Order: sequence, then C-alpha cells, then structure tokens
Amino acid sequence: MVLSTIILIISFFIDNISSNLIAYTLTNSSILMTIYTVVALVVIYPYFDNDKKYLILTLAFGLLFDIASSNTFLLNTTIFFLIALIIKFIYMFLSDNVLTTIIISVIAIVLYYLLSYFIVIIVNYGDYPIFLLWEAIYKSLIMTIIYSVILYFIAQILYNKFNIKFIK
Repeated sequence: MVLSTIILIISFFIDNISSNLIAYTLTNSSILMTIYTVVALVVIYPYFDNDKKYLILTLAFGLLFDIASSNTFLLNTTIFFLIALIIKFIYMFLSDNVLTTIIISVIAIVLYYLLSYFIVIIVNYGDYPIFLLWEAIYKSLIMTIIYSVILYFIAQILYNKFNIKFIK
C-alpha cells in the first residue's frame, strides 16, 4: 500500500504543480492538463486485493484534492469515490494491460469532467457553456493517454521490483 500511496502523492503533486505552472482553468484549458490523481487511481487499482483499502485511499485523496486544489467541500471526494466504484466495476470485466488502463483512464477522466460540470451547474456554483466542457475533455485526452502509459509501466516495474502482487 505504501507504493500505491507514493504513486498517488506524486500524481497529486503533479496535479498541483501543473495547475500552478500552466494556470489552466475551465475557460483556459491546455493539452497538458488532465487529472493525474484520477489516472493514478486507475493504474493502481489492479494491485489491490482489498477494495476497502483502495476506497479509503480514494476518499483520502479526493479530500486532499478538495482542500488543496479546488477549495470545495466534498465535491472531489464524492467524484473520486464514484469514479473508483466505476473503475472497480470495469476491471471486473477487463484484464489488466496497458490498453485497458488507457481505456479506463479516458473513461475516468471524461466522467470526472462530466460529473464536475453537472454538479457545478446543479448547485448553481457557476454557469459555464457546454462547449467549455467538451474542450476540456478533448484537450485532456492526449495527456491522459500519455500519463496512463508512463505510469502503467512505472508501476509494473516498481511492483515487480519489490515483488508486490496484491495489496491485502
């Protein structure tokens, strides 16, 4: 679990560093943006034999994301948790390989943006045109794919090096 936590921490820091350096927002998106922490949640899931620990990590990092990145209360915690459940569900039907990881990462990122957008609209926190949502989604796809592939192979190397099969 330590290795998974380290992967999540690094991804979380990349999220924060990239958002500060690139200064992207919903109205000013970049092809370098994605939600790196969500991609990390996809990559580390196959190494968990204990869903409870995975969901606890998901909730913890969702809360951290709320506090450090978005200044919202429980928005990202809820979204991360829902995405984690979907990740878990999809992995029940697909094997763990790089293509599956890419597909699930893309699904998770699209869901993250859709859920965020609709929750913000529903609670009347802002009124953003739908084209900004689609722009954020398609611009984030490139970096989602790149980061998924890189993190997938790094995780495989690290888990094999330390002979970690599953987190119980």
